Order: sequence, then structure tokens, then C-alpha cells
Amino acid sequence: MAIVVRIHKASEPVENKNKVSKDLSTPIIGQLVWALTVMIWPLLRWVLALDVTLQLFRAFILSMHKGWYLDWILIEHFMFFVALTYFVSVYKPR
Repeated sequence: MAIVVRIHKASEPVENKNKVSKDLSTPIIGQLVWALTVMIWPLLRWVLALDVTLQLFRAFILSMHKGWYLDWILIEHFMFFVALTYFVSVYKPR
């Protein structure tokens, strides 16, 4: 068996994997949004948990009269709460 070693010619561009992006506004905005969310997270977590609980009771009570379309509203509120919890706890900006 032969081992093939690729040698770059001077005319071939070599990829620079440590290239820094020229557009730094997107990472700065992401870091700013994350920092603001983390700072207000203790209060926001309680408000959103109360909102999801109230939506749950609303879906139970009004399902007898209006049908089960309210469960989609409950699911949307719960998914937003879960996504925001994931964003705050797992995502770490560079």
C-alpha cells in the first residue's frame, strides 16, 4: 500500500481555518442579547412559568366550551419557555 501525501503548490490557495470574520456586528448583538437575557432571567423565569401555568388552566377550563384549539396556544407558550431556558443555560457566547 502506498501513502499519498498531498503537497500544496504555490499557485493553490491554502485555506486559513482561523480566519476572523470581518463582520463583528452579529456576534456582538448575540452576546448583548444573551447578556441582557441572563441578567433578567430570574424574574423572567418566574413570569414565564406563571404564564405557562395560567395557559394550562385556561386550556383545561375553556376546552369544554371552545374546543381544543387552546392547547396549541399552551404548547407555543411552553416551547418558548423551554427554548429560552435552553438559550440561557446551554448557549455560551464566545
